[in-house]
Amino acid sequence: MSALHSTISAGFRATISKEELATLPQLAFGGEIVVVDTPAKAAEACDFLASERLLGFDTESRPAFQKGVVNKIALLQLSTRDRCFLFRLNRVPLDKSILKILETNRITKVGLSVAGDIGELGTLHKLRPRGFVDLQKIVPGYGIGELGLAKIAAIVLDGRISKAQRLSNWEASALTDAQKLYAATDAWVSLEIYNKLKSCEKLFGTASGATSGATSGATSKITSGSISGAIFGTVSVATSVVTSIATPRSTSGEAFGTASGKLPGKFDER
Repeated sequence: MSALHSTISAGFRATISKEELATLPQLAFGGEIVVVDTPAKAAEACDFLASERLLGFDTESRPAFQKGVVNKIALLQLSTRDRCFLFRLNRVPLDKSILKILETNRITKVGLSVAGDIGELGTLHKLRPRGFVDLQKIVPGYGIGELGLAKIAAIVLDGRISKAQRLSNWEASALTDAQKLYAATDAWVSLEIYNKLKSCEKLFGTASGATSGATSGATSKITSGSISGAIFGTVSVATSVVTSIATPRSTSGEAFGTASGKLPGKFDER
């Protein structure tokens, strides 16, 4: 087997069917959920997050049911293992305090299909994203062939996450409890997947000759005995990140260092 396709022998299955997924116990965030809908709350939340080193990351937008219509991001989720902050970006600006979290390499932010999310955040404010890990770039290194969050969570965590609220109105005057739990779970579960993969890496080591996730696109693996090779912003191609994005995803492949400058075919699968 070539080095490019070698994987960490962590015992994960490659795929899971919808029928199998439906039989698994439900996973849901069990910590504190904090809705951030004023500048003062945003500053307080970011003060707390600034002391963290690892966060789950996700965004939500109001669904558009008309072809060609894309709504701006309404919610930014940043989660620790026991506290998730829901920044209502339709109520509070993407200001300096939030940007500091998104633009530092000191805090690793883990999500799924993050280039698209960052591209859309870039339409709200100029942004130099650093320290992001995309699960879609690292799970192939563990022999996992799925790219959607629900199936990756099922394979890695042996649980099922609900996607029932995905197409709900994220610009509503008040978020429902179901929306809050859904949003928090999506950010938190990325963090839990990352931690599980990292623990398996420590147990089983990394594949020899594996390449950096920050430069190898969809076939990227882990390098130097650490997942950190897959963190965006750690190599030169990723530090020349987009500072002004005219349209969502327009330059996100360049920003996140995919080898071809294009996103992998299933990059937006959730």
